Amino acid sequence: MLRTCLTFLLCLAAVPAAAKEYRAARFDARVEVQQGGALQVTETMVFTFVDGTFREVFRTIPTRRTDGIEFVSASMDGVVLPRGTAAGQVDVRRKNGLRVTWHFPPTAGSTHTFELSYTARGVVRHEDDHELLAWMALPREHGYTIDESRVDVAVPAEPLREAAVSGHRVDGGLTVERGGFTTTVRANNIRRNGRFTVTIPFARGAVLDGPPAWQARRAAQLETMPEWLAGGGAVFALSLVLLFAMRQSGDHPPRERHVEWTSLIPPEQLPPAVAGALASNGQPQLQHAMAAIFALADRGIVTIREEPKRALGQRHFVIQRTRAGERLSRHEEAVLDVIFARASGADASVTIAKARAYLTRHWSRVSTSILAELADGGLTDTGRIAHRRRYMLTGTVLMMMALVASAAGILLVREFGGWPFLVPVGFVLGGLAAFMFMSAQTPLSNDGVRRADHWHAYKQHLKDPQGIEARWGSSGPAEARILPYAVALGLASAWARFMKKGRAQAPSWFHAASQRDAGPAFSVFIATSGAGAHGGGGGSGAGGGAAGGGASGAS
Repeated sequence: MLRTCLTFLLCLAAVPAAAKEYRAARFDARVEVQQGGALQVTETMVFTFVDGTFREVFRTIPTRRTDGIEFVSASMDGVVLPRGTAAGQVDVRRKNGLRVTWHFPPTAGSTHTFELSYTARGVVRHEDDHELLAWMALPREHGYTIDESRVDVAVPAEPLREAAVSGHRVDGGLTVERGGFTTTVRANNIRRNGRFTVTIPFARGAVLDGPPAWQARRAAQLETMPEWLAGGGAVFALSLVLLFAMRQSGDHPPRERHVEWTSLIPPEQLPPAVAGALASNGQPQLQHAMAAIFALADRGIVTIREEPKRALGQRHFVIQRTRAGERLSRHEEAVLDVIFARASGADASVTIAKARAYLTRHWSRVSTSILAELADGGLTDTGRIAHRRRYMLTGTVLMMMALVASAAGILLVREFGGWPFLVPVGFVLGGLAAFMFMSAQTPLSNDGVRRADHWHAYKQHLKDPQGIEARWGSSGPAEARILPYAVALGLASAWARFMKKGRAQAPSWFHAASQRDAGPAFSVFIATSGAGAHGGGGGSGAGGGAAGGGASGAS
């Protein structure tokens, strides 16, 4: 029944798409190049509406690489239409260039001719030693096929050489003919979004007295580029000077010492979450909270239960509170309060997916508790923390100044182009540098740095669980004691793969849906506890530098 309903809905959704079918029997154009570089263009489009009811046809001509597009007239089936938005009228708007829309009464199963005349100013441009006309004769975007196209380009002076034509998605090929000062291009079987571009070079001075306004403006803008580049560079350089001055005033720990660790015993009796944060340069992360759940389970305060497999065979796990009244550390209390905030009773439970979501949503509470324990243990330095905050403030201010400079740059775009945005780029680079300086500045005390080195070495030792397996004999209890630290140190994935491959035993606090499947289920749970895990289980067109193109269509 469900499959039948879905099929019916898909069929309904497909009906509107199939109801509109049309093509262009012809798309012709007459392009007259004027002295001074303007074009007088008349386009003739013959549309055949095959299936469906149509009420309008549109044509958009972009203004890029021109000094503007001016509408002249539009007609349908030889009748010039007045301007307006009602049937039998033509709507002319400045939207993404010049957009012309023919409105007509509902029409189906018929052929109609649409004609558009407009003036494109400043199309012929200066090149290094000559002048160049580059015009995309057909719309760049059109959702219909074109059977035939003829484009006549009449020029006022002898070209330097024959016209060049480049096409895209023109299956029937292109032919070029020249008669006097007129070049004719013919194309057949043009696919959707197919087009071709005509380029004709002239001797310098043959058509233009000087470059078009848009090109002259671009050249003037380019001349100001070194000044804006210098401004952006100066902003960045001054930011670096400020940051290095701040760095000199900071307190830096002694250089790191090379430490090796070859024992399965952790360097010290720190809670896994605190050890993980210490090894992460004093930055609590979600994996540290998940490691706290492992440690709580190992002490019997919570248990993990696998629910029966659901659709697609995914595994889902539930955390259940089994014992209260235990003495907990500050971060453990925060973790339990957050994940069981919406559950009550002695046997409160929550899925691992929701637990992760709750921890993410209320992370500041857990993070604050871990940082407080680091501070209580003398592992962080208040002066270095304050120095990091100064870097953070400096970076934030620089980013805000980048926003202000960007707003000012928008006002200057017409006169100077995009070059004013080099100044906000300088502010952004300075802000990013400030954040990098902040990351490089440790909040740890000298004792914290020394002890973090030991935890880094311990992490390196645990990275290869298969290589050190023989040292504990692959016993479930030994692995369970190591796992909270492996998760806290970001090694959940490596240990999950190892335990799955080695068919390791699950600890007593983990209850699989099937005891025969306990080992693989436990390895999946380990993987889901990692920081990046989720809560479940397992041909370009030619003529890019040309004016013209645009879009066309019917509806």
